[in-house]
Order: sequence, then structure tokens, then C-alpha cells
Amino acid sequence: LTRGKRRGFLVASADCLADYIHRHAKAITSLNHLERIDSIALTRCRSFRGVKRTLRSSWINYLMCIPRLSEPKAEIIVKEYPTFRSLQEAYLKCGNDLKKAELLLADLTRSDHEGNSVGRRVGPAISKWVHLCLTSNDPNTQLKA
Repeated sequence: LTRGKRRGFLVASADCLADYIHRHAKAITSLNHLERIDSIALTRCRSFRGVKRTLRSSWINYLMCIPRLSEPKAEIIVKEYPTFRSLQEAYLKCGNDLKKAELLLADLTRSDHEGNSVGRRVGPAISKWVHLCLTSNDPNTQLKA
């Protein structure tokens, strides 16, 4: 990965992105103060053995490694933001408005074939949790369960 002129990442290949997401997920789940939550999160992360990797499946798997984020909610996020980069750019568009960035995912819902909202929202708590996990620069940030 190389840093671009903007505050985003440029990826040399799909394998580089998958590797980056895997390393980031591993870092999130290796925080000592979340051992119990980490073990739950790691069991929810799907194994790729015998499964053809795609960026979409890697992205869903990565999101599911964030504690408290279920597969249905990860799929809702991936439908709106199909890549890590697309979500990162959406956060960047929020500028200095932290509240807007934290709640970016809160109102996302599953849609039926006609585009009508069906089911529960991602919600503000999960939205803030994902924002913190993806944007924090401090690896020692305390995550409150």
C-alpha cells in the first residue's frame, strides 16, 4: 500500500487490499483489553479455506471481525460501501464533522427488490463503533463493550 496525495490509500492489487484488511482485522481483534470480546469476534469471522476469495467476501469478513457487528449488518454496509476505500472516502467527505462521520452508517437498512427499506437499521451504536475501529490512530483506544 502506498499513501496517495489525498488522505486515502492506493492499492496495488486486490491481493494487497485483502492482505491489508486481514492485517487490520487481526490488529483489531488482538487488543488485550478485549480478550473475551475478541474470542467471540474471531469465531464469527469466516474462514476462507476452500472458498474463492473476492474483495466483497474479504470486506464482509473484515467487518464481521469488529466486535458487535453481525453478518447481516456487515452485508448492509457492504451493499452501500462495496469497498474499504469507498467507506473511507465517505468518512473523508464528512470533513471535520465528527458527529456526521460517526453516524454515517446509522440509517442504512436492507432493501427489497423494489428499493423499499426492510428490517432493522445498522443503528447509531454500531455506526460509532465501526467509525472508531476504522479511523482511530491510537491502537490503545479503549473500546467500551
